[in-house]
This record gives sequence, C-alpha cells and structure tokens, in this order.
Amino acid sequence: MEPRIFGLLLDPEGRLRSGWKALAFLVTLSLVNGLAQFGFGRWMNGPLGEGLPALLALGLSWAALRLEGRTLPSLGLRLDLAWARDLALGILAGGTIIGAAALILRAAGGFTWETCPLASGRPLLQSGCVFLLVAINEEATFRGYPFQRMVEGLGPWAAQLLFAAFFALGHWSNPGIQSAGPALKVVTTLNIALAAVLLGLAYLRTHSLALPMGIHWAWNWTQGSLLGFPVSGTGSPIAPLKPLLNARPDWFTGGPVGLEGSLACTLVCLGFIGLLLAWRGREA
Repeated sequence: MEPRIFGLLLDPEGRLRSGWKALAFLVTLSLVNGLAQFGFGRWMNGPLGEGLPALLALGLSWAALRLEGRTLPSLGLRLDLAWARDLALGILAGGTIIGAAALILRAAGGFTWETCPLASGRPLLQSGCVFLLVAINEEATFRGYPFQRMVEGLGPWAAQLLFAAFFALGHWSNPGIQSAGPALKVVTTLNIALAAVLLGLAYLRTHSLALPMGIHWAWNWTQGSLLGFPVSGTGSPIAPLKPLLNARPDWFTGGPVGLEGSLACTLVCLGFIGLLLAWRGREA
C-alpha cells in the first residue's frame, strides 16, 4: 500500500509529481489571496487593488521555484532585450486581435460608435496600470508555475485544455457573465477558453511570459479603455469611444460581456491560434 501511495505522489526520481506541485501552488495562492482580501479588502477594492494579487502570485512563484532549485527567470521572466521585444510584439498582437474583432462586428451591423472626448489622458493611464497588474497576476497564475508544471507532467495539450477550462470558469463570477443568457454564456465561455489556448501557445512558442502578458494587457486595455466595451463582463473604463449595440442577439454582439462574448471574437481567436500553431516559435 505504501509504495503505491508514494508512486502517486513521487516520480521515479523521488520528486513530487508535477500535478501535485501545480495543485499545491493553486491551493496556496487561493488561501493567501483569501487572507489578503480579509485583511486588506478595503484597499484591494481600490483602483490599484490588483497590485497585491500580482505581487502574491509572483512571490509564491519565486518561493515554489526556489524549492526546486530554479530561478524566477526560468518562469519566463528573464527581463532582457528579447523579453522586451516579445512584450512589444504581444502588445501589438493583443491590440490587433481585439481591434479586428471590433471591426468585424461593426461591419456585420452589430453596433455603431459615438465619440466621448476625454478631458485628459489620466483615465487611459489609470486603466492601463490596472490592466497591466491584471495581466501580470493572471499570466503568472494561468501560464506561470502551475501551467508549466502541468506541461511537464501531462504534455502541452492536456495542460492547455485543463487550464483553458480553469481560465473560463474563473471568469464566471464576473457580473456581465453571471447575468448572461444561456447562449451568450456558452459563446463567452468558449471565447475565454480559446483566449487561454492562444495565451498558452504564446508562452509555449517563446518559453517566455512576455508575449502572453503583452497580448493580455493590450487585449483588455484596447477593448475597454480605447473602444469602450465591457471587459470580461466587468464594465468598461472611461473611453474616447462608446459602442451602441444594435438590435442583434447578445451572443452575436457580446451584450453585457463585451467583445469577448461575440461571435467575431470567436473567429479572430481561431485565426490567431492558427497563426501561432503555424509559427515555429523561438526560445526566449
């Protein structure tokens, strides 16, 4: 009995199996985030409340890697010229993805825009900082340590499917998704899962978190702060444009979820996944 239990926990070299490492990381991160919310809830609900979760995700990643004798750069955070180049490429790609989805939806008669001139650039800067912290936190969590351990243990595609499901389900608590009808919820869940696969491929093709972080940040900031759509069903920041949805089904326009719930987003995500699959990638 004991050898069987040890076989479930440990690999042939006597090390804890990758799946248990990933599970321990996610459980510990959930606990420390819960404690942080309990102790600093008022501060975390402020405009920069994403800062502490991002620091906790990075700090726990560092601790887990240290236990394995690895360094933080091995996570995909080697901050050099190649990293900066991949970050810039990710920002360009993220803006292109969400911009293309918006243009396709507008051409299909899904909405029209009205302009809302901003008194200053401060809202764009503030939302940019918030979305940067969101990107750091979620990429460290969903494409960082636990994802990379599952890639080692299960292989890339099993890890991709597992974390795509986690990523999609993790957004279900957002107000716009909770209030969505069945069809919109299905399309939104599919799109968020496809986005997770896209971001996972961005990591796998570069072995760096720069590309997925850049895509994630630009996706959210372009969608909400520039184009005025709700972001993952959480509402939209102040933006220079305001979309006025036409009388089309929510699953077509995205409704209260934003572009991430639209059919146009499905098509663009599939196209970019195809591009990443065709790209041989490079080492970071």
